[in-house]
Amino acid sequence: MRSVFLMKNLIFKPLLLVVLIGIIPVSFVLIYGEVVKYYDVEEPIPDSLELYTSNNNSYRHDLSRKEIENGKYVWIYVCEDEIREEWNKRSEFNYGGYDLKGQEIKYTLVRFLTSKGLRKDSAAIWTLSENDVRNIEKGMANYIYSDKISAKALIYRIIWEFDRYSKGLNPSGHSLTQRIEYWKTGLELVGNNFWLGVGTGDLQIAFDKQYKDDNSILDPDWRLRAHNQFLSFFIAFGVFGFFYCVFALFAPVILEKKHHDAIFMIIFYIGILSFLNEDTLETHIGATFFAFFYVLLLFGLKNQSAVNCPQSTKK
Repeated sequence: MRSVFLMKNLIFKPLLLVVLIGIIPVSFVLIYGEVVKYYDVEEPIPDSLELYTSNNNSYRHDLSRKEIENGKYVWIYVCEDEIREEWNKRSEFNYGGYDLKGQEIKYTLVRFLTSKGLRKDSAAIWTLSENDVRNIEKGMANYIYSDKISAKALIYRIIWEFDRYSKGLNPSGHSLTQRIEYWKTGLELVGNNFWLGVGTGDLQIAFDKQYKDDNSILDPDWRLRAHNQFLSFFIAFGVFGFFYCVFALFAPVILEKKHHDAIFMIIFYIGILSFLNEDTLETHIGATFFAFFYVLLLFGLKNQSAVNCPQSTKK
């Protein structure tokens, strides 16, 4: 923002200011609109639900399950016998198997059909295009996900994850909501090991034990560590070690007056933001990236101007 105010180009300066000031409220309006639309659910009337398909097979209506796709309840108008038989005619991916994301394809199929406003019966299977079938095989559970660059699809996926989690369903495999479970478990470990931590080599062991003690809803394969570097510092080293780590990160920036260096601060902010979402320094790639650029831009280039200036010589 400061850089924009210092711009001398009188044409682009107002435009950039409008964009920077307006992007946050516009984003909130867009997200709010999608949330309202998501929860505009078509409530079924139990007595009015049809009991049989056009082939005279029984529908199953499970009104106790509240999952929704595009304003429709997923588990009504389900005739599994019909969709199993017809799906296996249309795809080489068996109905009882898995899609390319490792999800049970029958659940991907049921959600996809619901997202298109279709019943889960034989007629619905044959209304799917070949592209729809390929997308289901790829693990797309909603037709709007086929637009990979759509902001609407991204917002919908986030809302869907939080809606599912709020209903007490397993967040395993869902990047945002399973992180909530990681952070909740991590905060419990902080409370139990506040002063000295669990030790730098025992993080996963401590997490595994805490997940077991809490009878976590996460599947065993998804019971990972904190996915927050600051939280990992606290769990591993306790309160004193945590403050030392934070001091070691920020003090050199202030002492070397690098908070005025735009290039350094861009790299630094990228690293710090990654700390909020990942155990950046616990991975080889993350540690290498952060350590290399942090040290290079902090210390390696500070005397560059002095090196490039030729020294005067006396005659």
